[in-house]
Amino acid sequence: ASREEYGDTAIGYVQIKRESNECIIKCKICPEHKISSKLYNVTLIINETEETVISVMIVQHRK
Repeated sequence: ASREEYGDTAIGYVQIKRESNECIIKCKICPEHKISSKLYNVTLIINETEETVISVMIVQHRK
């Protein structure tokens, strides 16, 4: 984002879980131009050993 303070309002929460060499990150985020909108649920799974992304899932909830 272009504004330094953007992250303060864009991220609802972050949860990190490590299993073996995988790191599962779940968070709720909001695009900068829609701060008052509902948040997107994001799940990211990475392989920490190989430093690769295994999967990304983004779900937008409609109003």
